[in-house]
Amino acid sequence: MRGTFLTVIFLALTSGVSADTLIQFENTDKSMPKELSIKNGIAMLKDPQGRGRMVFDTVKEQMLMINDQRKEYIVINEAFIEKMAEAYQQQMDIMMKSLPPEQQKEIQQKIDQASNNKKAPNFSVKNTGKKRKINGIQCEINTVSDEANKIIETCLASAKDSGMDEKDYATYRKMSSLSGKLSRKSAKLTGPFAQRMQGNDIFSKLDGLPVEFKQLTNGQTSTITAIKNIKLDEKQFSTAGLKQADPFQRPPSPDK
Repeated sequence: MRGTFLTVIFLALTSGVSADTLIQFENTDKSMPKELSIKNGIAMLKDPQGRGRMVFDTVKEQMLMINDQRKEYIVINEAFIEKMAEAYQQQMDIMMKSLPPEQQKEIQQKIDQASNNKKAPNFSVKNTGKKRKINGIQCEINTVSDEANKIIETCLASAKDSGMDEKDYATYRKMSSLSGKLSRKSAKLTGPFAQRMQGNDIFSKLDGLPVEFKQLTNGQTSTITAIKNIKLDEKQFSTAGLKQADPFQRPPSPDK
């Protein structure tokens, strides 16, 4: 009886305490992150070369691009992307004014044509009904197609099958949704930043955790090797000691 009472007290004291989540990957593309860390509604991807981090705050709906070498960070949200589009347009206007009228007209026609043709990719996801167990995790095989071809095969796990804490699993789904929102917002932008952002919309359409993610166009594959429920250091997710950079004075470059 005494043992049962102590057990009940212990469970009552610890029921509000949940571990954080660390997801580890094996990638054929060695430049891709090897780990996804999740804690208190925040998800983080760390550059494998140790140059920086991408922190997704699902509560504030913003992404932080942290450059650990420069000890600075950039806040990316919908307002940031709108401001970037305005800055790009201002630069184009200045350049156009310096050109002869005929050349201005020619370039403007090309810009209008490219703008009309450029839109957010339209992806469709299909559950094949087939199941696999990858590194001990049960998942269902899905395919992703664009408007023309099948481009991705992925095996998706539910919260239960993944073994993740439900709150951390929900954070992952919110992170994917945030990535998709920012991706769609940047659909009409150009340049390296826009190219990185625009591929993220796929993950927002996947109904589950991608245990394996294979790009059929180039064969590159990312596979979850382990999901660990552990205590993570809050400092990994923090910008303490870093300064917020102004990307409109110097182009954002988290990779350098």
